[in-house]
This record gives sequence, C-alpha cells and structure tokens, in this order.
Amino acid sequence: MIRRDRSHFFFTIITVSSCLLAGCTEEKRPAADESFRSSLMMSAQEVKAPAEKVPEYKVLSVVRLLSGHYFAEILIPEFSRKTPVPVREAALRQIAQLEDLAKASLYSSRDAFKANNSEWFAKRHPEAMKNGYLGALEGGQFVPGEALYR
Repeated sequence: MIRRDRSHFFFTIITVSSCLLAGCTEEKRPAADESFRSSLMMSAQEVKAPAEKVPEYKVLSVVRLLSGHYFAEILIPEFSRKTPVPVREAALRQIAQLEDLAKASLYSSRDAFKANNSEWFAKRHPEAMKNGYLGALEGGQFVPGEALYR
C-alpha cells in the first residue's frame, strides 16, 4: 500500500514537472465572446473605407480588462494625422478583430505612446499626443485623435 502511494506521488511530480517544462500552464487569451465579435464585425462593415490588407503594426501593450476582454495600444508608423480617418478606423478595426481586442488605441509614434502613459514625458513633449495619437476604438465606436488632441 505504501509503495503504491509513493509511486503515485512520484508519477504526479513527474507529470507536473514535465507539464511545467512544456509550458502547459501558459495562459492563453480566450476568444472574445460572440456578442462582442459580432458587434465588432458589424461596425467594421459600416466603415466606408475600402477593405485593404492590414498595415504592418506593433502591439505596444496589452491589458486584460475586468470584463475578460483585452485593451491594447497599437503602433502603425506608416500612418499619420494626414492618413484619412476612415482608413485609420478600418485598420484599427481589422487589428482589433485579429487580436481579439475590445478596446484599442492607435499611435503613429512611440513618443505619443510614452506621452499617453507618462505625465513626466507628456510635459516634456507637449506635441507628442497631438501629432502621434491617431484614435481609439471603444464600445464599437471609433474616436479620431483629432477629436481629443487638436
């Protein structure tokens, strides 16, 4: 009886150890719920911009919200304030769908990202947000950066 308990104990330890080494405990982001996904897709279909391929982008930060959804800050260096708002909106909606995001902010520069996340940096670079913040997607609505920072 004791011998069986020891072997079971060692088997459990070996199984848990191999699982840890293999990365079984790595947290996977759950897929967005269907109601959120369908509202995002419907909103994306309403955008009048032509459907193009997703521009090259970088996810600067990701935060898991209390709702279980995700918020991310996205950098697209090839975009600027001169990029038409419908093009920015369509790109951010496509990225949000690809990354399963409920909310997202769009930047054209790392300085704008830093200014949005650091009061110290924003005071020393007052034009960063004005020039580099391109907009946000929240609750299915896109708000262009010009509406917040003129």
